[in-house]
Order: sequence, then C-alpha cells, then structure tokens
Amino acid sequence: MTTEFQKEIITRLSDLGFILKEDDIPYLKDCIVKAESYFKNFCHIKKIPDELMPYLKDHCCGLFIKGKTSLAENNMVHSAKIGDVSLTFDEKSKENNNLIQNLFCPREVLMCYRKLSW
Repeated sequence: MTTEFQKEIITRLSDLGFILKEDDIPYLKDCIVKAESYFKNFCHIKKIPDELMPYLKDHCCGLFIKGKTSLAENNMVHSAKIGDVSLTFDEKSKENNNLIQNLFCPREVLMCYRKLSW
C-alpha cells in the first residue's frame, strides 16, 4: 500500500487514542501486510475493492492495537496468584478488547466480495 494509506491508518489510530512512535512504523507496516493478505486470501481476490478500504483500515488498526496491548508488553494484569493461577485484568484491557473486536472486519462483509476458487 501507499504511504498515503499508511498516513490514514496513523490518523485513525490517533483518533482512537493511540499515538505512534517512530519505532512503531515497521510493526504498523507488518499489520498492513497481514490485513491485506487476510482480505485477499479470504475473498480469493488479487486487488482489494475500494468499498472494502474503510474495513481494511479498521482491521489494520485492530491488529496494531491487539499487538501493542498484549499482556507481556503493557502489564495489564492487575493481580496474579501463583498457586492456582488466578489473573485479574484491569478495566482498560477489557475496553481495549471490545475496541479491537469492533475494529476487525466482520466475515459477513467479506463474504460479499468472496469469489470462487477453481
């Protein structure tokens, strides 16, 4: 994708409250490649239609947020018990999970663009 598309995703992420650092750009590019690959492989298409671009942007943002808010990186576990492994998550992690789920493109939308593979 173009750098214009990348800028649009960065803008979308900042609208969602995630400010990117220069170190995040390679990971963002990786998320874009993964999202494009998922859309193309699921739909059996070579080029993503313009109608799917807003969904692709949100899907890229969802992948980025999911990767950046992993437990190991942000320590969102509020408490832990070592004996029988009891974890309690912060409210922020629940909010992020809801946000991530809403950003991922529903399969029903992609099904409309799916082509038969012979």
